[in-house]
Amino acid sequence: MRIAICGGTISGATLARTLSSSSLGNNVVPFSIELHSCLHDPARSKPHPLCEYEPLSFLISENAESDIKKEVNRWVGEELIQLCSINGENENADGNSNNFCPSPRMGVYDSKTNLLSLEEDNSCNLRYQPRRGFFSLIDRLLEDLPTSKSESCDFVRISKDQLSALERNPRKHSSNDTDPKNDNQKLQQQQHQPNHQWFLRGASDTRHGPYDLVLFAYDANPRSARKASFKQLLETALPTSSEIIKSLSRTVSASAMTAIVAFPKRKEDKRAKNKNDKSKSINIPFDSVRFEGVPALQFATRNRSGDAASHRGLRFNIEKEDVWTLVATPEWSHEVRKSHSKKWNKKAVGTDIVTAFASTSMSSCHNSEDTVNSMVEQHRSLVPTFHWQGSSSISRTAPDTDAFSFDAEAGIGFCGDVFGGQGVEGAIRSAKELAQHIQLYQEETSSGISPYSLSRLPVDKTAWTFRSHNDHPDRHDTNSIVGEFTGRDEPRDGLDHTWPTAVDIVNGKVVESADSLAKYRRRNSNVSNKSRNNKGGKIRSSNSSNENNNSHNRNRIQRKKQQ
Repeated sequence: MRIAICGGTISGATLARTLSSSSLGNNVVPFSIELHSCLHDPARSKPHPLCEYEPLSFLISENAESDIKKEVNRWVGEELIQLCSINGENENADGNSNNFCPSPRMGVYDSKTNLLSLEEDNSCNLRYQPRRGFFSLIDRLLEDLPTSKSESCDFVRISKDQLSALERNPRKHSSNDTDPKNDNQKLQQQQHQPNHQWFLRGASDTRHGPYDLVLFAYDANPRSARKASFKQLLETALPTSSEIIKSLSRTVSASAMTAIVAFPKRKEDKRAKNKNDKSKSINIPFDSVRFEGVPALQFATRNRSGDAASHRGLRFNIEKEDVWTLVATPEWSHEVRKSHSKKWNKKAVGTDIVTAFASTSMSSCHNSEDTVNSMVEQHRSLVPTFHWQGSSSISRTAPDTDAFSFDAEAGIGFCGDVFGGQGVEGAIRSAKELAQHIQLYQEETSSGISPYSLSRLPVDKTAWTFRSHNDHPDRHDTNSIVGEFTGRDEPRDGLDHTWPTAVDIVNGKVVESADSLAKYRRRNSNVSNKSRNNKGGKIRSSNSSNENNNSHNRNRIQRKKQQ
């Protein structure tokens, strides 16, 4: 079975590894897997700081499933990540911390007491930190996928071509598709396979495929791929992709004003400098801070140097500058700008956020007013202040619902932390569940049983819930943003109104073609647009590919009515 996995993410790497024959065992016929790692900004050919984000660390709850803990422990064994101790230090069994980076210090500011203090965690939850940043961690996970020099045994191939379209061709059955014991079994297998094969087209107009299944893997945190690219691919496959898009209609995110700024570091005694902590400023004794009762601030996270910064395209002098990502509350952001189409003063908003950060972080310092004024005056914006539409994924599937989506008839699946709960734990959970389901799907298809009953499409409102700290105890970074409010002027019906196509489909409209990103994509004329024929939003297409899609969709509707 030929499978394409779209997304160089935690969930994508986990899905590929679990599906590979080395993970499933010798008794399972190997999948032929190709992982497409580059799904960045569809209006640009290269990634940039605004479409990717990584936190400093991640938390695995004490109640996490055993296979999640096993995967994380494997990362520890491969020295990709390290366990963080409660007091902010990290030591090996011999008590020697020279070979370890300091653990991130997690702070909390309470406006009621006007105090910034270290947050203590006495639970059995475990916090980990990637040794070289999340993006380097993902790169290593992709590099370590099981492969072979033999072309016929190469379980996972990696493609770095930026994708632009998902296309469907009628399946051509041949004797090489399967190896059944007799002609009757061969006929049964062909009857129960999807009557089409998928191809992926790259921005350079390269065509990849064919594939029996296309599986998408998107994570909100850490964000190494952009959701806009996933939307683009699924819309090119309409109307066949309608059910998958419908299942994604409740993956809701919150918007928040965000500033990435650098503060000059104070001069310090070089003899007293901690050589293991070159990125830590003497100005602020914490690496991540969440704020309570400060409208202009939800959380702040220090940006690491080296690989962690270079992957995001951020350039700064770590010896002289202390760089922070400052994110406001969705409520305050909404007061500043009601929607993403409204004009606003980026410089003024950025100054307000920086002033709030300086005031709270320096509240206990001597001559704090002078220090605050100095920080505000001397700060430097690494990128212009921006209205972050997907600052936090605030929804997830309910506990009794599968943490993925799969349309067995279309041959499309979707997984990621937007299903399993934002963060590494949710990403691994979702990928593992989808991989197990694909294994079942393969067994059903190989035995000649109709696989269409194996669709898992969480489209009902009861299949989803808004994320809370009761689901996962991590209260830092983007995980600190929870609740139903999106920070935008839109109906509070639990739907993702940043994706009109998904809202239209879930509300009963038959959408045969769409291009939600047409206007945005025109910002960069260098990106190939040959596979797109929609210049103004939604249209009814007349090309042969979409005619095949329309006919297939009508057949699906007729079968459902007969059932």
